[in-house]
Amino acid sequence: MRLTKYTHSCVRLDHDGHALVIDPGMFSETDTALDGADAVLITHEHPDHIDVDALTETALQRTELRIWCPESVRRQLDGLGDRVTAVEPGESFDAAGLGVRPSAVSTR
Repeated sequence: MRLTKYTHSCVRLDHDGHALVIDPGMFSETDTALDGADAVLITHEHPDHIDVDALTETALQRTELRIWCPESVRRQLDGLGDRVTAVEPGESFDAAGLGVRPSAVSTR
């Protein structure tokens, strides 16, 4: 597994040919971080954790990209339909071949 830390809050995990990006916000290198990504996790709606325009543009170009986020973020990405899934703390799911279980809602 390769972990790449981008500016501010963004992290990318490359594992077994898949890429998971966490919190690609407005202060991050979203073009690089999202390039070839299979899945994106957004922890909360602050702009330093999500760049709605960059994420939407990437998702429109990569129709296989899947996004998991809180409901408040899902509403901002409504135009992407069922590729965006709202999750609650304690729910388990797989993203880009990795098991994920959010433990709490972040407000930072």
